[in-house]
Amino acid sequence: MDDFEKAILLSLNPLADKDAYQQATQFVANVESAHDGWRFCVERLAQSGYRPETRFWFLQVILKAVQSDGLLQAKDRDLLRTVVVQFIAALPGQSASMEQTFVVNKSAQLFAELVGQDYPETWPRAFQEGVIPLLGSDGGKGIPLFFSLLQVVDDDLTSKRAAELHATRSVRVKDAMRGDCIEQITSTFTATLASNDLRLMALALDAIRRYSEWVDIQLVVTETLVGLVHQTLGQADAKQKPLTASVAAALRAILAKGMPPAHKLELLKLVRVEDLLKSLAMLHKVEDDVLGPEETDLFLAHPQLEIARLVNQIAMVAIECMSSLKSAHAAQIAESALPAALRLVGEDDDPDVTAETMEFINHYIRLCAPNIEANLVGVTAVVNIVMERSAFPTDYNPFDETSTFSALRSKLMTLFKNIVRAAPGLCISSVRQILNEEYSNPDPSPARAELAYALLNRCQLVLASMEIAEVDETVRLALSTPLRCLEAAELGRRDTNTEAQRTCACFALFTVAYHAHRIITTNSDMLLQVLSPYFDERGLRHPTSSLHRSKTADFLLKFLEKLRAVVAQKYLSQVVYAIIAHVGSSTLLTANDTLLLYETLGQVLGFPVRKPTPERSENLGVVLQPLIRELESSKSTR
Repeated sequence: MDDFEKAILLSLNPLADKDAYQQATQFVANVESAHDGWRFCVERLAQSGYRPETRFWFLQVILKAVQSDGLLQAKDRDLLRTVVVQFIAALPGQSASMEQTFVVNKSAQLFAELVGQDYPETWPRAFQEGVIPLLGSDGGKGIPLFFSLLQVVDDDLTSKRAAELHATRSVRVKDAMRGDCIEQITSTFTATLASNDLRLMALALDAIRRYSEWVDIQLVVTETLVGLVHQTLGQADAKQKPLTASVAAALRAILAKGMPPAHKLELLKLVRVEDLLKSLAMLHKVEDDVLGPEETDLFLAHPQLEIARLVNQIAMVAIECMSSLKSAHAAQIAESALPAALRLVGEDDDPDVTAETMEFINHYIRLCAPNIEANLVGVTAVVNIVMERSAFPTDYNPFDETSTFSALRSKLMTLFKNIVRAAPGLCISSVRQILNEEYSNPDPSPARAELAYALLNRCQLVLASMEIAEVDETVRLALSTPLRCLEAAELGRRDTNTEAQRTCACFALFTVAYHAHRIITTNSDMLLQVLSPYFDERGLRHPTSSLHRSKTADFLLKFLEKLRAVVAQKYLSQVVYAIIAHVGSSTLLTANDTLLLYETLGQVLGFPVRKPTPERSENLGVVLQPLIRELESSKSTR
């Protein structure tokens, strides 16, 4: 170890002696900033014996010099390219370590920077000298480095992101590679996929995912790749197959490539996506939904999410071909994608999986809308999955803000609203079915009750401008006969999560009532029956939850604001006495709850009438007398 290497290693160790560390740091900084400091590093890079940390520092200084405009002359660049190619060629034979990985990555960055600046004008054989020879290096030891170089070339030169930063350079490099080396490179992808080395196969699939964006698609979609796709994704198994995520991601990238719809449709046929989708629809959720060790550093999602992205990509390409080509085959492919998409939604709790799948399902519903009867089977399957997955899980607390279920449910409810627009009759009959099942259930579920009311509310919102008899009838049923699991006798019977779900079910019922003002105004005889849950243990008298009571007070105010006329004309005394009973006697209500109840009284008593009645005056007295007594009591204690 020479003095220079000692200084570099000291500068990288802040725990070293303070004076020695400062001296070393100053020394290496002087070398780095010197006009010819890079030359000093190039000379030593060509020598053996230096530790990986030292060589990494050399490469870093050289890279900065290359990136500095006008610093290197033509002869300097010739020398540097020669040294870098020789350095890269020697890497496969060196021992592996974490530090050596940093050296490999930094040398790849330096190679890519030189390619970006000099290829093909002054360095036309960059890939023939620096990349292709690695394939025959030391019995295949150079193949991982071959793929590492391609990764960095993509990151820095040919990817979409690189093109956005340096468009001219990116186009120049890609055009030159097409005429120079891309066929050799892609043939290596295919040959590697035929090997039994999972790590190398994962690297090849990663390269296909990266390069399929701009290379001739026939160079990457080979019989070998298609066979691997069906071997990996097309066979039902309880165990996750190796490379599942890599295969799915590579195929998705291929299908995302920009090309005319007619070519896209031919590509779907070539990959045999219908057979693939049928297999994916039959797959069961695997227990080991994790990346294999050969895939961990390739920036992949977990396998189920990559499969969801693939299914969505296939379906969206098929829909694009349907729209532009009016292709019956494309429509058949989209139809085949639905069972696979529904399986993913039905079995996976990951909101990212659901989000990917929902894009296609929402498009499917919109396509089915003009002719819903012809697509009733598929749409019904979607509704059934939405209902199944939207119900609260047994262990779910709806007030737990850390849970991911709420995000999943929000997407499902948005999907349901889209289905309501397309098939209102199907949706309302599905809600009615849940209600009927729970009415006949000897032990009805708060989660199912909440689901029925939540779905019914979505029907109300979407169909608000229409008067649909089935909707009105279902709303009247729900409000006039609340499910038994909300009643006082049920309180305290179950665990905390179930109690929280029961509270949400009550709130969902109150939300249905809030949006039912037209129905209640027309059928005013049902008002007192609808109000009953607000005033008992399902509402203001809930024995344990202050949140439940406070939200009920808020719901009551909003509900009666819209029904002031009905209350003033028919039920003023009943409503006033019911509210006053809580204001005057309840020790459970907070001051804010009481204020909300007084505001509610003000709303109903303040409704304008032509001729005030004695009853109205009496009700005012009932409200004002407790307030006057409280004021007088407060005054006397001062």
